[in-house]
Amino acid sequence: MPQKKYSQWQGMLALIKASLKSTAKSPSSIAFTIAFPLVFIFGFNFIGQKDAAPVPVVLDHAISKAWEEALQASPLIDVQVIDDKHDLEEAMIKGIVLAHVKEKDDQDGKRFVIASSPQAKGEIEQLEMVLENIYFKNKHVDYEALKIEKEALQLTSYSQVDFILPGQLGFSLLAASIFGTAFVFYSLRSDLVLKRFFASPIKRQNILLSEAISRMFFQLMGALFIILIGYYFLGFHLKNGIWTLIQMMVLSAISLIVFMSFGFIISGVAKSSALIPPLSNILVLPQFILADTFIPIEMFPKWLEIISRVLPLTNVNIAFRKIAFEGIPIWSLGLEMSIVLAWGVVGYVAATKLFKWE
Repeated sequence: MPQKKYSQWQGMLALIKASLKSTAKSPSSIAFTIAFPLVFIFGFNFIGQKDAAPVPVVLDHAISKAWEEALQASPLIDVQVIDDKHDLEEAMIKGIVLAHVKEKDDQDGKRFVIASSPQAKGEIEQLEMVLENIYFKNKHVDYEALKIEKEALQLTSYSQVDFILPGQLGFSLLAASIFGTAFVFYSLRSDLVLKRFFASPIKRQNILLSEAISRMFFQLMGALFIILIGYYFLGFHLKNGIWTLIQMMVLSAISLIVFMSFGFIISGVAKSSALIPPLSNILVLPQFILADTFIPIEMFPKWLEIISRVLPLTNVNIAFRKIAFEGIPIWSLGLEMSIVLAWGVVGYVAATKLFKWE
């Protein structure tokens, strides 16, 4: 009786199912994928609702020296310097700057013009109060009476969750991909599981593919959960609804594929399981701080901003925000996607050289 040909497809499905069960039972997988990001998203969202923080403003060059010095001295005002008009608009959209303060001189006398987005209502009231206090304390001679005009700019500013959620989503994809892939394949190799697989008819590439598919499925479900929690409970923007959600999931999948290459590299170079966390953190922790996750990179010194802009997680986070908040389609994000894919090429070239089966 002829022997039935072994099905690579059924073998892969069996490995995927086993890997998913193993991942779902792992506390660290749940922590990195869902719990850890959600704690930060909720925490920073509520921290961002504190009152009486210094209002970040940009002062027009025409404002008198006396007023400029008085505003800079106020603990309730954070005066920032941005000369380029486009950069100023970007900073106001991201919430780095909440108001642009100008002076207007006409037949009715001098007055302040405060240009801001409608979302910054409370902060503008705080700025008005500071201007009034300065005026009544100093009685500036060039103002017969303090007049303030408010100009509502047609800008929809990032809320706290619109900035934090994409950063935490990107970071969870990075951390889970690197740590998960590195630990799993090191463990499979050191426990001789891979060697036992070699005795079976399944092909080597299908072993890698099955693990990658199961990990990607688990991470994408986690990403979907985080996005929906943000949308329904915290007011996270999805500019074009379901179409935006689909594009965020596509970007998540691309990011996972790229980030897993780093995990393959670490699993190959680590001489023991104890080396995996420090090696992984060399890649993970700098990006946790520098990759537009918590702090807008525009606030960094220029030299550090340049370094941050070439990191893979920075471009993933920027792409997530542009897709979700601005509604820009993923195929229009040429710069960000090129940098991410370039890191993927470098990662997999290195992984083919360093990954070990035995």
